[in-house]
Amino acid sequence: QAAHDAYARALKLADADEKADQAFVAALLTDSGSEERILGNTSDAMAFLERARKIRRSRFGEESLETAATENELAVTLADLRRLDEAEELQRHVLDVRTARLGPDDAGVAAALNNLALVHQYRRDYPEAASLFGHALAIREARFGTGHRAVAASHNNLGALERLRGNPDAAVEHLRLALAIDKATLGIDHPETAQTLQNLADALLASGQTAEADAD
Repeated sequence: QAAHDAYARALKLADADEKADQAFVAALLTDSGSEERILGNTSDAMAFLERARKIRRSRFGEESLETAATENELAVTLADLRRLDEAEELQRHVLDVRTARLGPDDAGVAAALNNLALVHQYRRDYPEAASLFGHALAIREARFGTGHRAVAASHNNLGALERLRGNPDAAVEHLRLALAIDKATLGIDHPETAQTLQNLADALLASGQTAEADAD
C-alpha cells in the first residue's frame, strides 16, 4: 500500500506539470501499472500500462526495449485476466524484441520466456509450458549460476507445473532445488522459504512420501 500511495502522489505531480519529461511519466506509469496488478487492481493496471505504452511507442518506437518493458507488464496483466490470445501475442513480441536487442541468452529473454510459459500453463498446454520454463531455467543457470534467486524461481515454476501435469516426483526434484537456494540466500525463516517448504511438502504427499513430508 505504501508503494501504491507513493506512485499515486508522484504520478499526480507529474500530470500536473506540463513540462514533465514524458519518458519519466511513461516509466512512472509502467511502475504504477505493475504495482496495481500486484495489488489485484487489474483495470487500473491496464489503464496505466496502455497509457505508458502509447507514450513509449511514440518516444522510442515499437521495437524499443523501453516499449517492450511496458508491454511485458501489459502481457502479464492480460494473462492474469485470462485474455490469453492477446497476452501471447504481446509476450511473443516482447521476446522477439529482447532477443534481437539483447541476445538470446539475456536475463530479459529468460523473463519473457517465463511469462510466455505461464500463458501456456493457463491454457493447460503443459508440454509447451515445460519447454519454455526449461529454456528460461537454462539461461538463468548459465548467466547467474545454479544458486541464484532467479534460478530458484524457475525451479518453483517447474515444480508447480509438474504437479499440474501429474508428475509429483518431478515436482519434488525441482522444489528441493528451489528450497536449497531459498535456505542459502534468504534463510530458513523467510516467508518465501516457508512457502517453498510448504509446496515441497504438498508434492511429497502427492508422491506418496508421507514420512518425508511430515519431516519437512
